[in-house]
Amino acid sequence: MLPLLFGVSFQLPLVMLFLDRLSIFNADIYRNKRRVAILVISIVSMMLTPADPASMVMMMFPLILLYELGIWLCRYMAHRNPFEPATI
Repeated sequence: MLPLLFGVSFQLPLVMLFLDRLSIFNADIYRNKRRVAILVISIVSMMLTPADPASMVMMMFPLILLYELGIWLCRYMAHRNPFEPATI
């Protein structure tokens, strides 16, 4: 069960980018709410892993790095409207 939870949780940057594309959140909101996100990541890592603190850390730190990667992706991926004509 633990490998499945690790795999699902590592989809965080894609979820962040998807929400950015839908204009629900943007990179500025993600940056401003970074402390809350780290707290939520810590709590979720604590609840999803067994009572071993090492497994919590093994899940928490990569998720924090993936959160930062998600902010970077939202910031630097160009937003394009699919209904506008393409320019060459």
